[in-house]
Order: sequence, then structure tokens, then C-alpha cells
Amino acid sequence: MEIRAEPGHQAERLKLLFERYAQSFNIIGFRTGPKPIGYSGRVLFQTRRDQLTFPTQLRYASFRAVTPRAPEPTEASTREYLSYHFFQTGTQERPANPKP
Repeated sequence: MEIRAEPGHQAERLKLLFERYAQSFNIIGFRTGPKPIGYSGRVLFQTRRDQLTFPTQLRYASFRAVTPRAPEPTEASTREYLSYHFFQTGTQERPANPKP
């Protein structure tokens, strides 16, 4: 199982921000406006036990929109969750004595 996520309406937001960036002041081929930044995340669930699925990898990435179609990766972080240790746990319920 896999979950992919990104901020809502990110494509539309990046398009608008890129248009602003493209219209910013240009000094010798360099734009003075901030480059639009986007984010994405992914979580993989590959470990199963007792009808539950546990995450095995988390990836978080950010990128800059330097052209309308080709984002430039800026940072990425990947965490892996391996060698899970499962412990047997349980509960014992004891009804409390009602106080008068």
C-alpha cells in the first residue's frame, strides 16, 4: 500500500507563482522574484502483522518550479523503518467500585 500527498491545489498555486516569478525584474538573465517551491510526500506500507500494515518508508521532497513544466529538486529526505520489534501486550479490565 502507498500514500502520496501534496498540498491542495498545488499545481494551480505553482502556476500562478511561476507567472509572478516570470514577470519579476530581470537583471542580466536572473530574476529577482522568489522561485515557486512545491512539496510532495510518500509513505509505503509493506510490513504486515495481525491484520495491520505498518509503514516501511517515508519520503518527503521539495522542488522549485524554474520552468512551467520541469521542476528542479531542491531537497529530499527518506526514512526507512526496518526490523520492527513486536511485543505481546494486553489489558485487564477491572470494574471500579462505585463510590456512594
